[in-house]
Amino acid sequence: MLGEVFVGLDVHKSTTVATVLDREGKRIDQAKLSSKDSELVEYLNRFPGLKHVVLEACNVWPHVYDAAQSTGADVVLAHPFKVRVISEASLKSDKVDSSSLARLRLLNSVPMAYAPEPPVRNLRQLVRDKVFYISKERDVKNHIYSILLRKGIPYEDGILALKRKRESLRELHLPEIDRGLDMLVSIEEGCKDLDKEVHEAFLASKEAQLLRSIPGIGEITAVALVAELCPIDRFPNIEKLCSYAGLVPTNHQSGDASYQGHLKPDGLCR
Repeated sequence: MLGEVFVGLDVHKSTTVATVLDREGKRIDQAKLSSKDSELVEYLNRFPGLKHVVLEACNVWPHVYDAAQSTGADVVLAHPFKVRVISEASLKSDKVDSSSLARLRLLNSVPMAYAPEPPVRNLRQLVRDKVFYISKERDVKNHIYSILLRKGIPYEDGILALKRKRESLRELHLPEIDRGLDMLVSIEEGCKDLDKEVHEAFLASKEAQLLRSIPGIGEITAVALVAELCPIDRFPNIEKLCSYAGLVPTNHQSGDASYQGHLKPDGLCR
């Protein structure tokens, strides 16, 4: 009967390599799994004792994290950059990475990343979807303006911001302009339910409503700040929060020479 085990998961888009160590650090098993959650659950259930699982924060971590947690395992999320600093090896492979993660878990030395609960993840995805479509809408508008400029067609500033005025551009009978206007209509129609959900999320959040009272912050920005930064008490100080938000510049110093560079995006898991 197996007791306590420590599992490192090296997760990729289509595969996951799992390494299982016992309390003494001896490898019990190592396997290459598909990306199916059911396969991971079945694999972890082969080890009936207490399971300590670790995986790196990556694009596909949420469903793997949830699948592992559903087996009753104690699951933590590792900071990818800090893991590389700690366990960088000259020989690198998925098996080596998986083993390194399992050993860090055994030694209780995993550099932790924040793993938001499903409701927070859903709120983040909601806001990111809205920001994505705002960006697409802006790109389409800029594309239409560039067409007008190239053709030497005068237009009123901000004409695309008002539906009634922008529809007057159809009188030009230019197919490239009509395509852009059709795309704007499509984006707006497709975002109606999304806008409603963002507004409901704003009304449900006291923090977002408080942020909204700051000049220059609208509903979307307020909800985005809540989704990305709350619970705020997970940051020990303002410096950590600024670093997570990517507001701290890189610093290079050698001897008496010192200069600051680009902002560094340290936020994990975002």
